[in-house]
Amino acid sequence: MDPMLQEGDQVIVEPLNWEDIQIGDIVTYCHLDCFPSRRVVKKHRNHLMLWCDNWHYKRFVVTPERILGRVVSRRRGGTVLHREDSEWDLLKEQALLIYRNTRFARFKHRIRESSRALIGKKEARRVDG
Repeated sequence: MDPMLQEGDQVIVEPLNWEDIQIGDIVTYCHLDCFPSRRVVKKHRNHLMLWCDNWHYKRFVVTPERILGRVVSRRRGGTVLHREDSEWDLLKEQALLIYRNTRFARFKHRIRESSRALIGKKEARRVDG
């Protein structure tokens, strides 16, 4: 989750209702014996799509019963950053922009590959026919 969260940071997690989870929130959930915190990038009726700010091509799916709460503050060294702080909002907006750009780049790549495959099939037909 770097730069928002780094190894050794302390986080405060508050419980919340499923209805209160918003895109851009950082939630902590239970996964095996770990309690990772990740950013919400999509919310569906029965699951969340989560993403790490620094793992651009990994996505995680979490169901409501595994959510422990929302990260509301982070302590790094002697500095505390709260969810209400403008720097928190800036980091959230930067992360969501990167996420959107990453999704767009993946979409463009799929279109390019599909186009190449389609062009290849048409050229093969011309050679055969």
